[in-house]
Amino acid sequence: MPGGMPTNIQDAFQAGMNQEGFQTMNLTAAMQPPISEVTEMADLALFLCADSSKVMNGACVNADKGWSSY
Repeated sequence: MPGGMPTNIQDAFQAGMNQEGFQTMNLTAAMQPPISEVTEMADLALFLCADSSKVMNGACVNADKGWSSY
């Protein structure tokens, strides 16, 4: 499961957000993991397609830089 990635959706979300909610969200911004880049997801996809991943079977890979534990 991919984590957050930089898209135009993120910009639109911030533009329409309630300012009080935005300030509250930013209080924990230092604890938030960084967002993933598309190339990082591509690297994972290439690994899963390679012979190196032949021992993986039915696994869910959380490629979200820690967002799922945040």
